Amino acid sequence: MSFRSQLPPLSRFTYGTGCVDQPDDPQHVRVVRQAMDAGVWFHSSHVYGDGRVFQTMKKAFGEDPKRTPKCIFKVDGLGADLLRDTVRASIEGTGVARVDIAQVCGNPDASVFLPGSAMSDTMIELQEKGLVGNYVLEIFWRGSPHAIESLRNDRFDAYIFYYNLVNREVSDELFDLLHQTKANILSLRTLGGGVDSYHGATDPEAARLTLEDLYRRSGCRTPLEFRARYVLSDPQVRTTIGGTKNLDHLATVIQACENATPLAAVIVEGVHALHREWFATKGLW
Repeated sequence: MSFRSQLPPLSRFTYGTGCVDQPDDPQHVRVVRQAMDAGVWFHSSHVYGDGRVFQTMKKAFGEDPKRTPKCIFKVDGLGADLLRDTVRASIEGTGVARVDIAQVCGNPDASVFLPGSAMSDTMIELQEKGLVGNYVLEIFWRGSPHAIESLRNDRFDAYIFYYNLVNREVSDELFDLLHQTKANILSLRTLGGGVDSYHGATDPEAARLTLEDLYRRSGCRTPLEFRARYVLSDPQVRTTIGGTKNLDHLATVIQACENATPLAAVIVEGVHALHREWFATKGLW
């Protein structure tokens, strides 16, 4: 048996909850309610705000249970018991019925997911009990070798990592393999990273000028549109994950993502070329 499954349809924008950490602040509850009303997916973790984010979510969800959203939760991938505990914490902490997508964290060695292992058996068990729907593997630079092995063996339903204009925290080899295998990608922090921040650039001024030129040539009216359209131009990106506690900004972001059309290939490849230049020299930034 395998925990591999079919990834369900996701909203183009997923609401990241990290900033709504004041459950007694009506504004924080209101922004969660607005995201609920928009019908987007949510992304969260039991560690955000030392658990206060879960309290805000539970309060908002409880006000309108029929609109409780589908949720992606970070879970611990470093042991079967830790996995069970973090799944339980996610469900109990927010009041949802299950973890729709479990983001397996910790850069675990790929061998822990081999069929018949304690971790694999526990992942299947949680699915059979209806507590978890799908599993996606969190991949950051230092975990690339393990992710490559899991990807080559088609073990996970999707892969999630920082992916925006100025940050792509996977190796070139892994990024290329994700696209060769047409793997599903969930993009973290995709609306961050404008034209004024360059993670890994050897020459920040040259990077700024190049990225600003690509922006001007893109036909985008705002930097936000450029960010959204860049990552959603990737046909393997199933959702872009970002957070805000401003009601107007949330509405603007959702609209930008829902209306995003692919950028011209020359613009996308221009950004990819910058990434390869920056990250080949910096490795882990």
